[in-house]
Amino acid sequence: MANRTDVMRTPVGAPGKISYTGTAGTGTAATGDIKPGITAVLVWCTSIAYVTTLGGLTATTSNGTPLVANGPSILPSDGTAPSAIQDTTAGTMYYRYLV
Repeated sequence: MANRTDVMRTPVGAPGKISYTGTAGTGTAATGDIKPGITAVLVWCTSIAYVTTLGGLTATTSNGTPLVANGPSILPSDGTAPSAIQDTTAGTMYYRYLV
């Protein structure tokens, strides 16, 4: 049986929170010693939203990954600021960088 800790990810840095509406909200990029090791970000949104987590892009309904409300998701990340925009209802996106 494989070691189950091989799939665990370690959270780094402080958790973040942004509000989004019909205008995208953007979080804070990782900084300092933690940025080079970041490979993913855990995100969850309080309403259906479109999210970007790579390249510092501002989320739009055409470039974002659609996420369901209140469903945590792990998405790839390069440590740039995550961004979210609403589908139909404003909400809050919570996020935490992972290595």
